[in-house]
This record gives sequence, C-alpha cells and structure tokens, in this order.
Amino acid sequence: MKTKFTFYLSMLLVLSVALNTYQFFAGISNSAESLTSFANTLTDTGQDKSAANRQTSDSGDDHETDNIRVSMVETPATQISGDDNVQLLVETGQQFFNVRQFDNAAELLNEIELLSEASATQLKSHWIAQAYQWMDQKQFTLISSMLDSFLAYSGNDEDWIVVKINYYEAIDKKQAAIFLYYELIRSSFDYEKEEMWLSQIHQIAEKQRRMFAHNGAWQEQIAFFEPLLMEEPNYPPYILALSQAFIQLQEFEIASSYLDNISHLTAYQGQVTKLKRQMHSSQSELQAIKLEKLNEHFLVNARINNQFRTNLMIDTGASITVLSESYFNALKQNGNIQVNRQLEINTAAGNQQAYSVIVDNFNIGEHQLENFEIVVMELPGFQHADGLLGMNFLKQFKFEIDQENSLLFLSEPR
Repeated sequence: MKTKFTFYLSMLLVLSVALNTYQFFAGISNSAESLTSFANTLTDTGQDKSAANRQTSDSGDDHETDNIRVSMVETPATQISGDDNVQLLVETGQQFFNVRQFDNAAELLNEIELLSEASATQLKSHWIAQAYQWMDQKQFTLISSMLDSFLAYSGNDEDWIVVKINYYEAIDKKQAAIFLYYELIRSSFDYEKEEMWLSQIHQIAEKQRRMFAHNGAWQEQIAFFEPLLMEEPNYPPYILALSQAFIQLQEFEIASSYLDNISHLTAYQGQVTKLKRQMHSSQSELQAIKLEKLNEHFLVNARINNQFRTNLMIDTGASITVLSESYFNALKQNGNIQVNRQLEINTAAGNQQAYSVIVDNFNIGEHQLENFEIVVMELPGFQHADGLLGMNFLKQFKFEIDQENSLLFLSEPR
C-alpha cells in the first residue's frame, strides 16, 4: 500500500500540471482548485525520483519516502493518517474523472473501497449522478466510455449495471436493457429488488409491444419477444404478443399453438378469445371490416346498388338505417330510387316527418342485403357522415365491434 501511495503522489503532481494546462486551454470549471492548491505544496520530486523511491521501497529500504513533502513541514508517507490517504486518493480519482481518464478513476475507486467503503460509495454516487446528467444531455459516447471502464473493473457492480440499463433505454436498445435486468435477477438474493426489476422488464416490454403494433412491425415484434419468452416461458403477455404478430403475418398454426398454452388461464381468456376471433377472421370464417373512429363513434363504408358509396355512423340504438336528406337528394339524381312510404320518426327533438326508400341491394364489405329499406330524413348538424347504420342491417348478422382495433366483425346472414 505504501508503494502505491508513493506512486499516486507522483501521479498527482503530473496530473496537476496536466490539469492546469487543460484548464487554461479548455476553460473548464474550478472544481479541481483544492487539489491543485494541495499539489503545489509538493516538492519537485520528478519522475526519476519517484521511480527510485518505488525501487528502494521494493527492496525494503523505506527511508527515501521521508523526503516527500505533503505540507509545509516534512511528514513521511508512513505517518500520514488513514483519512488523509483516502482523501488524497478521492481527490486524485476525481481529477482523473474530470479529464475523462475513466480507467484510472475506476482503478482508484477500487483502491478507495479497500480503505473506506463509505468514501468509495459517496464518490461513486457522485459519478453516477454525473452519468445521468450526461444522459439527459445525450452525451452517449461519453457515457459509453465511462461504463466500459468502470464495468471492466467491477463487472458485477449492481449500481453501474443499472446505469447501463438506463443508458440502453435512452439509446433505444430496449431488449439489451431487459437482458441486463434478467442478469441482475439471476445474481440477486434480494426478493424485493427482483420483483422491482421484473416489473421494470414487463413495463418496457409492454411499451415496445404497443409501439410495434401501432407501426405494424410484426416481424420486429417476433424478434423482440421470442428471446424474452426463453427467459420467462410461462409469462402470458409474451405469448399473447407473439400470437398477435403471427396472426397478422397469417402464421395461424404457430399462433394457435401459442394460444392453446394459455387458453386455460381465466385471467387471459378474454384476450385469447379476441385473438382467436381475429385469427378466424383472417381465415375467412369471419370478415373484419375496418372502421374509422370519430370521438366515441365509428364510421363504416357502405355501397348502395353496387354503385354509390356512402359513409355511415354505426348506431346500435337506431332501429333502421338512415340517410340524410341532403345526401339522398344528390344520390337520386344519379340513380332510379323511388320513395317507398311516408313515416313519422320519433327523435330526441320530437316527432319528425320522413320517408323511406327501397334499394335493390345494400353492402357492407362483402355482406349484402337485397331490397333493403332506408329512411331519409333531415339530420341537422350531421357533418361527418352521410347517415346512420341501424339495426335493420346489423341484426341480420352475428356482429361484434372491436373498439380497441376499430373493426366490425360480421358473420353470414342469419
């Protein structure tokens, strides 16, 4: 230890000179003033004398170290208190850190930990706080260099691994972050930390699943979740994420085998049923019709007489399908549609005069009804659709609206 201390005193002098030069040209802050002042009290021992001291010390002759001055009076290194030794190493380590010599800073941190765990913890906390500040500033190259150095000396240090996890998240390497969490869990004997890290893993994974689904990135979703399932083979959300992606890619057998593994779990039966319905839809047992969401309502495209396209708002509370009078007036100029009967419709604003027409055929997707009755009436303030799709169409089918995915499912006519 005495030999290393003598070496660090010599290094301190060299580092102080380098730091003064660095401060002059780079204009960095005065965070090292206390060390520079301290270093100026050292005599000019020179590198040759430091080497001679180390050689003499190795041979067992320690008296040469008495010539090193650490204050205005001569004090042998062997007489410096333990606290002074630690303080000197802390200041030297901080200077290495300030000038980005992370390898040297990491080595000194290990030396400090042998002498004073409290001092090492405090210094490491300060450096980790600096790392997060750099992360906020997006200085990712600097953080990467720092992490490489510190993890090279302390590869299993939980604090540095957590910093690296956050770094991976910041640079959008979510899968790498998750696997570091799994490594921490495998090496941990702290149940509460394991549960916390597992929760973090699941939050990251769910966020990624939503992003993949939003972007339709199904291959990427599979590549992301398959390795995670190897870590947690029985975790249902991973299985559901893979099933969803394989259904979208029309890999139905694979999707079905995944879903069968969790179909017995009561908590997930609703999601399993929904995915199986989507799979059946893709296999043409049901047809999914894309809807447009408007606030809390859904709009669907329809065709009248295989000729006229219309946009209708789905209204399961309406007993009959309705077209606005303004839309129908434009429609009848281009087609032979006759009035069927006069009606009086009960609305929220009171009774309203209306009439109905019979169209030869009416289609939603590939589903068609013939001789279909539609009511025509004024729809004041109805600007985003041409009318309402009512139950006189929907009740002819087994139907379901998937509000989350904006889909209408229709079976064959009853």
